[in-house]
Amino acid sequence: MPYRWETRPGLRRSRIFAVLPAPLLIAMLLLLCFVVLGVARTDSTPAGLPAPAPALASAAPQGDSSGAEADKPHTEDPGLQQEVADLGLQMQQQTMFSVVQGDRMQDLRAQLDTAQKKILAANAERDAALSQATELREELQRRTRHFDAVCEALSTAQGIPPEHRAAMVVLSACPVGATKP
Repeated sequence: MPYRWETRPGLRRSRIFAVLPAPLLIAMLLLLCFVVLGVARTDSTPAGLPAPAPALASAAPQGDSSGAEADKPHTEDPGLQQEVADLGLQMQQQTMFSVVQGDRMQDLRAQLDTAQKKILAANAERDAALSQATELREELQRRTRHFDAVCEALSTAQGIPPEHRAAMVVLSACPVGATKP
């Protein structure tokens, strides 16, 4: 038993518009309009002959019904041409908009890349500064321990008379607890 396809009326149109991008749809509409205009022009004139001038066409006798039908495409041509021009303008605007948006996206990507590089550089500088601060703190602690050991050794040394000990500049810089004998 063959399967019968049933679809909702708007479903097919929405699928087509969802799949095709807007500039492609506009280009297809323009192509369709050009084809319609080309068919209208070839139908209104015999093959190989140029289209009659507007003054000559209006001066032709209007008693024939085929002449009235031949004039209809000429009256529709300006409307179709206007639609084609409008669609062309919309397509140009859409293209310009797409180009501008593409340029903006590239500018934003460049700014983002620059900002990320600056952040990475700042992080590297911060890490280097933290590392240097840690090294300096360790050096200060090492020197403080060494200075405390020197102060204690000088203050408790047996061969230094008390009057010389009071004159020593190093002991005057020592902490109060380290200078007591």
